[in-house]
Amino acid sequence: MVRLRNGLMPFALGLLLGAGVAAGQDCNPDQLAARFTPNEDGTVTDGTTGLTWKRCSEGQSWDGTTCTGDAARYDWREAMALDPQSGEGGWRLPTLDELASITDKACSPAVDPGAFRATPVGIFWSSATDANNADYPWCLHLRDGHASKAHKGRGGHVRLVRVDPDSPKNDGRAAPRPHQPESGD
Repeated sequence: MVRLRNGLMPFALGLLLGAGVAAGQDCNPDQLAARFTPNEDGTVTDGTTGLTWKRCSEGQSWDGTTCTGDAARYDWREAMALDPQSGEGGWRLPTLDELASITDKACSPAVDPGAFRATPVGIFWSSATDANNADYPWCLHLRDGHASKAHKGRGGHVRLVRVDPDSPKNDGRAAPRPHQPESGD
C-alpha cells in the first residue's frame, strides 16, 4: 500500500469515493425544467416553491428569448444594496436555501439552462452570512450547485427572487427577510 505524506491517504481516498458517487448520479434536465414556467416579462415561476426568479443575472437584459450582455459582478455589500425588498416588485437577494432550490448538483450547469439563460460560471451571492464570521457570507456555485463561503469583498453574481403574489404556494406570509448589513459592516 502506498503511504502518502502528511496523512493525505484519507483525503485521496475520499476524492476517489466521492467521484464514484458523483458519477453514479444522473442529470435529469427535464425534471428540473418541468418546475419552471417562463413568463413574458423575463422571469420564471417555480411551481414547487412558488417563487419567481429573474431569468437573467443582474447586469444582463432579457430580449424575449435570451439574456444579453455581461453579467455584472458585485461584492456582497453591493449585492445586498440591490435588494429592493420594499421597492418596485419586491425583488431581493435569495436566501441560501432558495438559491439552492433551483439547482441540481448532478447537472452542469446546476441550473436549468432553458429557464436561466446565459448563466455565467462563478459564485452567486445569497443573503445568508456565516454565524461565526460575518465577513464570509454564503454563496452558491451555479456551475455545480455547491455552497461555500466567500469573503464579502469578492466579486460574485446576483440572481434576484421574489414571492409570487398569485402563486397558490404563497400563503400570505411575508418572504423571509435576509440579514441586513449594519452600517460599517
